[in-house]
Amino acid sequence: MGHQQLRRICRLSLPLLLLSTSHSAQAQAVAPQMPVTPAASGEEDIVVRGMNRKERDKAIAGYVDALTEMNPADPIALYEPGIYCPAAFGLSDTRNEEVVARMWRAAEIAGVRPAARPCIASAFVFFVDDIAAFLDLLKAQQPIFFGDLLDKEPRADGGPVLAWQLKRDFDPQHMPLAARRFGPRVVASPVGGSRILSMITRAVAASVVIIERKALLRQSATQIADYAMMRTVVDGDLRTTVANSQSILRVLDAPASSRPPTSLTRWDLAYLKGRYKGDLRVYGLRRAAAIRSALKRELDQSEPADQSAP
Repeated sequence: MGHQQLRRICRLSLPLLLLSTSHSAQAQAVAPQMPVTPAASGEEDIVVRGMNRKERDKAIAGYVDALTEMNPADPIALYEPGIYCPAAFGLSDTRNEEVVARMWRAAEIAGVRPAARPCIASAFVFFVDDIAAFLDLLKAQQPIFFGDLLDKEPRADGGPVLAWQLKRDFDPQHMPLAARRFGPRVVASPVGGSRILSMITRAVAASVVIIERKALLRQSATQIADYAMMRTVVDGDLRTTVANSQSILRVLDAPASSRPPTSLTRWDLAYLKGRYKGDLRVYGLRRAAAIRSALKRELDQSEPADQSAP
């Protein structure tokens, strides 16, 4: 299924899902109001200080690995230019629009090259009371969100956030390829592959982020939107090493006594710009190496590391 067909079906049928959800005593998944503090007036970058170069390089590697699903034989999954279009559900209409506008702007700044607004949604953010209940409802009413998954089927794990992407592989003529089952796939092209570029591209048709409202306590609209935008465009296992005070991705689980980032940080922006820079066919491991290098250059320019030994 192509990008346009998926997003057209979602646009036509999601209002029915939300209507039934709001009246479902069992799910109680989408409510009209949720207190969110006003957006911060300025943007603040939170960077860990005092790390020497070795420590910082290790932190960069862990950060990139946590955010990036990579395979030496495939490119990483990216939104193609003009496809990324956020949509938010579960808050008031005003709050939903604030989150969407900020997500779109943040994606533009980060080099994701979103679609011109108004556009057909391809990055869905749901604010709900119960992830497991909402996931069951989504599977029952919108199975399209779970079809032809290249990754494992999403399952509620008790955490306050669940996110996944619908990805599709395309051949050099941009024709969709069947999902890999067993053995190698045959890709025909007048131009062969190389050690740098794959013969396929891996595109994100849509992404889904489900956030439980109980996790939204002190965050501003900007923090919530930037967090949601990051979750729609990254695909790593964030349960492993997302304890980076350098990233907006810790804003939902930051201790009450801490000062989490108020917006996307230098780490986040450098990562996203590195992820979306250059040819979409670059192999995953090479792309990850390029992202690490871009992040190191950015930090060297803004916050030089301590050169002393540990």
